Amino acid sequence: MITSVTLRFRLYQVLDAATYAGVLTLLVFAGSYAVSLVFGSGWLAVEFLMFLAGWVLFAYGTLMLRPTPPWNDQGRSSMLPWDGGRDIAEENDDRTETTFQRAVGTLPPLRWLDLPVDHRLSTGTKVFLSSIFVLVASFLIERFLVV
Repeated sequence: MITSVTLRFRLYQVLDAATYAGVLTLLVFAGSYAVSLVFGSGWLAVEFLMFLAGWVLFAYGTLMLRPTPPWNDQGRSSMLPWDGGRDIAEENDDRTETTFQRAVGTLPPLRWLDLPVDHRLSTGTKVFLSSIFVLVASFLIERFLVV
């Protein structure tokens, strides 16, 4: 049975993830637009850069969501070359708060919510959701602004 406390808790998680994804999408848009202005391109360049960034975020979010292998009791090491094979089990399992998440938490919808860090969705889930937001924004730009 779903109680009002459980429903409110899930709503807080959805608001947290949606705010994170929205802010990351706006940052990708701002960066793409700035690059487009520097090179004198139009909306086509913004759409293309957002499309590429969306797929990069999709791949990174997928790697972050990768579960720990059952034969590895000590956690897992990162597959990413710039991480140097460091152990990332602690980062994803205990849901530590990143600097970006802390900054997003100061925005209006999240600053009023009382959602502990360990009850939030994982960073991998938020990055994956952000990739979907960025790809949808890229599609909307292509559909309505690029002729």
